[in-house]
Amino acid sequence: MTDGAYVALSDDDGKTWTFKIRPGIKWQDGVPLTASDVAFTFNNIVKNNLSNLAVYTDGITEPENEYGEDFGEQRLRELLVDNADRDGAEITAEVMDAVRRWTAFPDELQDDMTLQVLRKL
Repeated sequence: MTDGAYVALSDDDGKTWTFKIRPGIKWQDGVPLTASDVAFTFNNIVKNNLSNLAVYTDGITEPENEYGEDFGEQRLRELLVDNADRDGAEITAEVMDAVRRWTAFPDELQDDMTLQVLRKL
């Protein structure tokens, strides 16, 4: 994975993973992202046998339609479940398109829209 908070690298057999955290990455509250945070997330996926993990910013859930209604976490969750069998890039594209369609003024989105989808193969 690239262009995110960290880069995930696998050895040739896929059994050993190395996560390299980009310098200066912080949570929304300003607390730095740590190796423990990455390990917790990865271990949660493995422990609970999860097939997908979506990490997103509020730019995905907070855009409003013409009636002032947020896109919202429930709508995002439904999209993720409905598209769970697709690959990460397709899921990301579907969510981004859905947010733009939902938004009253898609050319004037005021916040960043960041979504990363991790899939267990």
